[in-house]
Amino acid sequence: MSTKGQRDAQTQMLYELERLQQDLSANWLDQSLPQDWAGLEWDAPVGRPTTRVTLRMDSDMLR
Repeated sequence: MSTKGQRDAQTQMLYELERLQQDLSANWLDQSLPQDWAGLEWDAPVGRPTTRVTLRMDSDMLR
């Protein structure tokens, strides 16, 4: 069970993390992207690479 002081500290930490996240988004993310970058093409399908795996198991393990 946490004390009131611990809950207050946790609440303060969450507010501080939210403020830092907003600051990063406003001041860093917008300035770090190239000028001509418009985002990802959302309608272009992206194929996932696959790898073939062969697995041998005893029949009692499968049951």
